[in-house]
Amino acid sequence: MTQEDKDIQKLFGDFKPELSSEADFLQQLERRMDGVEFLRQASQKNLRAYRRAGVFAAAAGFLCGVLMTLLVPTLVSFFDTMKYTAEYSTVIAWTIAGGATFAVCLTTFLQSLAPSRRIL
Repeated sequence: MTQEDKDIQKLFGDFKPELSSEADFLQQLERRMDGVEFLRQASQKNLRAYRRAGVFAAAAGFLCGVLMTLLVPTLVSFFDTMKYTAEYSTVIAWTIAGGATFAVCLTTFLQSLAPSRRIL
């Protein structure tokens, strides 16, 4: 055995940790278990909020998509009357429809999460 091994063995051999009483141990365990339960409940609450927000965003996106699809022919005819956009009127109309639908989905998702976003 080398001197370094003997030093390490002596260091750990002299180490005699104090053991806390059973009541202290149980109290600490109870506190930790309460913390775990709090985090579990907060996690479940967040999961429910995200699911609800996703359902609301999907519904709003579907509704906006349907309305924008019905509006596309009007947008195409509007852009056909313009001098510089007539060639790309269909692309522009569908881009506007897609952008508006995305904006409505994102806004709905974020706004439906807003009530659940408070400090725990």
